[in-house]
Amino acid sequence: MKRPLKNLLSLGFGDAGSRFLGFLVTVYLARVLEPSGFGVMNIGLAVLGYLGLAASPGIQILEVRNVAKLAGLDAERVGAVVSFRLTLALLLWSVTIATAHLVIEQELIRNIVILFAASLVPLAFMLDWFFQGKEDFVSVGVAKLVNYVVYGLLVLALVQGKEGLLMAAAAFGAGNVAGAAMLWVVYRRRFGSVKMQWSLAVWKEIATAGIPLGMAMFLAQSATNLPPLVIGVVVGTADVGVYSAAIKLVFFLLLIDRLLSALFLPVVSRYFVTRSGEVPLLAEMTVKIIIVASLPIVVIGIILAPTAIILVFGGSYEGAIPVLRILLGFFSFTLLNSVYMGILIGAGREKEYARNAMVGALLLAFLIIVMTAVAGTHGAAFGVAAGEFVILMLMMRASSVSVRVRLGPVLVKPLTAGVVMAVVAYLSNDAGVLANCTLAFVAYVAALALLRGITRDELQFLRERFV
Repeated sequence: MKRPLKNLLSLGFGDAGSRFLGFLVTVYLARVLEPSGFGVMNIGLAVLGYLGLAASPGIQILEVRNVAKLAGLDAERVGAVVSFRLTLALLLWSVTIATAHLVIEQELIRNIVILFAASLVPLAFMLDWFFQGKEDFVSVGVAKLVNYVVYGLLVLALVQGKEGLLMAAAAFGAGNVAGAAMLWVVYRRRFGSVKMQWSLAVWKEIATAGIPLGMAMFLAQSATNLPPLVIGVVVGTADVGVYSAAIKLVFFLLLIDRLLSALFLPVVSRYFVTRSGEVPLLAEMTVKIIIVASLPIVVIGIILAPTAIILVFGGSYEGAIPVLRILLGFFSFTLLNSVYMGILIGAGREKEYARNAMVGALLLAFLIIVMTAVAGTHGAAFGVAAGEFVILMLMMRASSVSVRVRLGPVLVKPLTAGVVMAVVAYLSNDAGVLANCTLAFVAYVAALALLRGITRDELQFLRERFV
């Protein structure tokens, strides 16, 4: 088996398993805590999301690359990265505690934010970046599973109602401790103990290299972390819970994006060095297959949105149905974004990527704030989708300097088949959910086949490059 596919399956095992377990825990908590409590929990997670990026500036990309470059082990570097992350984590947690007491009036929200922020400490010890650099995705996957198994078991044992919200935050932290400990044990068995290196010179080097990219990643997470905070301030915690229910389903689908990024980036990076002339064709075929695969997911997702929300989260989350439908646009734009990001990084143009990511993230944040103020939770979802589209446009323009993807040949036939699918879905709307989805999908496949929207030669090309 070629290494790209082996890595994909290893990573997919951990990601799919951990996301599935995490999704089950999330569904349980959403039902037990109800929209208001679930909203408060997601405010804590959003704050932790931002803090986690600030406590690990650029490390998940740059240090992975640094580890991958070495055949052996730079033990001092590993110790310095861990000590740097731990120092930042303790500093940020202290600032969070002080700030929370100053600006958050509601005691429950304040305590939840502080408890979730405490996970910064075990996350500082997480060595997933090291094992990713060594291409040991099995260890990373198992650590994720351990994390969510511990988290899920503790939630089931400790959280029986709305009064268990604080226990949910504590269980989340315990899961992170378990995942970090598992990787720590694996590292010690293979390479010996991690020796902390308290070197200001190395810390400065890590920060200098990582902060620009880390800032771009920090801002780029606005699509994930900003909406719950803005909705909580502008609308209310119950609406945060409604929005979070919809976005959790989208995040589950985005496992596809995670696997796509893990597979495409190393392949396109290698092609820039060894087969630069084939990079445009590689990019075009990848974009085409993403469009072909994502169109039925979006259309069928729109049809199934009411069933999915009510079945998974319950009737109290009915308001999440239109939010989910809007956010499916965010899902499709994110998939395409990963291709253009991979082109920029693979071409060695990290600075252009960081600059465009920061500009796009600022525009996305502006759209989220303004549209939430105008249209509430629905506006926040529109802001997320529109902002991701803006970022996609910026990345397409920036990557065209290295690789020009001809969108005409790529888009016309799949989109035509997509229109046929949408029309059939609309006309068969009264036929029942199952029949509606089946008819729409069959119409799409038939139109795609008649138009030769994806050919056998194109599939063969992709199979030879990725499989």
